[in-house]
Amino acid sequence: MKKILKKISETSIKQGEFSFTTEQTETKWLGNQPATSAEIQEAEIRLGVTLPADYKEFLLITNGFTTPNENVIHRFPR
Repeated sequence: MKKILKKISETSIKQGEFSFTTEQTETKWLGNQPATSAEIQEAEIRLGVTLPADYKEFLLITNGFTTPNENVIHRFPR
């Protein structure tokens, strides 16, 4: 999954169709700081659900991701 997100980041930045921060352009990464396992577990307890394994994997890679259409996939509050 990280390879796919990295490829999305690199391709989107290279195309230059949207505005990205200097940090995003330099790092070629559109993701946020990863969530911790503890944060994920706290969210599951707070929400009373078990999150799907693939979504937990996503959160451990990046706790939110700027999409090429300039929207952000929501992340857990810190």
